[in-house]
Amino acid sequence: MNFRALVPVQAIDNRIAQLEHRKLQLPERPAAAAAQRALQVALAEAAKRKSRQSEISKEVNRLESRGKDLDVKKAKYETQLKSVIAMREVEALQHEIAGVNAEHSALDDAELLLLDENETLDKQLLESHTTLPSLESSAAEAAEQLAAAVAAADAEIVAARAERATLVAATDAESLALYEGIRARMSSAAVAEIAKGSCGGCHTSLSVKEQAEMKKVADTPDAVCPYCGCLLAVLMFFWFVDTAILTSAGVFKDPRFDNRLLAVGAVLPDIIDWPTGWRVMHSVVTSIALLALVMLVSLGRKPYRKLLLGLPIGTFLHLVFDGAFTSAQMFWWPIGGWEFSAEVLPVVARGWWNVPLEIAGVIALGLWWRNRQRQQL
Repeated sequence: MNFRALVPVQAIDNRIAQLEHRKLQLPERPAAAAAQRALQVALAEAAKRKSRQSEISKEVNRLESRGKDLDVKKAKYETQLKSVIAMREVEALQHEIAGVNAEHSALDDAELLLLDENETLDKQLLESHTTLPSLESSAAEAAEQLAAAVAAADAEIVAARAERATLVAATDAESLALYEGIRARMSSAAVAEIAKGSCGGCHTSLSVKEQAEMKKVADTPDAVCPYCGCLLAVLMFFWFVDTAILTSAGVFKDPRFDNRLLAVGAVLPDIIDWPTGWRVMHSVVTSIALLALVMLVSLGRKPYRKLLLGLPIGTFLHLVFDGAFTSAQMFWWPIGGWEFSAEVLPVVARGWWNVPLEIAGVIALGLWWRNRQRQQL
């Protein structure tokens, strides 16, 4: 099992989750929804007015039909009025005629109100027909912008998933299955490294004993944080520090050489490139640039130069003992292009072989320290 290879997989998984969340929260979504809503409201209002006009037309036809019936009825009463003699019958017919006239007048008033309303609706529909093309254009434009934004987000997600597939291909199935199971039931990190004596997932400090136990069970299902339950990947430390110090001691043969920045430089490439997914520090160009910077800032200051030179020397030695030169794209970045190499870091690719190297580093560093103490006595 190799938990180190899971760190970049988790980083890309987090990135995919962020991209999918950003896709759902695109600012074009509310803009498109607002434009579509404005168009639908305008269409609904226009349909409502047309429906009302249809109702008015039916009601006007009914009123006119009723008016004709009243005209016939009034003509009948007027004809009867000419033939009757009795005063009582005359008064009865006159009363009926007055009732017909009153109803007819009410019908005329109602029809006039409906015709006025219909005229107002005509004006409103004319305004709607003027504004609808603009609303339709705005809605279509907003929909196109949303579609373009979604397509761009989908392209980023597809690229991220392709990058994940490359990383997964370099990861052993057992480690990946363990990671997937833990990630499915945890909202926090499923795998983390021990950084500055703390779990990188929950940031809880681990005792020296707990850290030692993690190294013993490195890259096994037992290598989990006792506090948050995430898998713990142990960063190689002693191998690079030891090889850098021993090489420096053998080459320079200067007991006064300050090994502190040398040790920092020896582990700096993995500290930066491993969690970030970059390959900047595993490029010899970066170490050359760092060396040039040290030479520049320490110009005329020999004691400071001797101290600061440990940093670029450490990064150079890391590239040698990490085998970074085996990947031309990684080693010569950015000469071959600004895109980072898709290959996993050498420390990740070695897998469990890191364990004996780390043990060898501890033993060699201990022997060097004991020998140095003897020389000082």
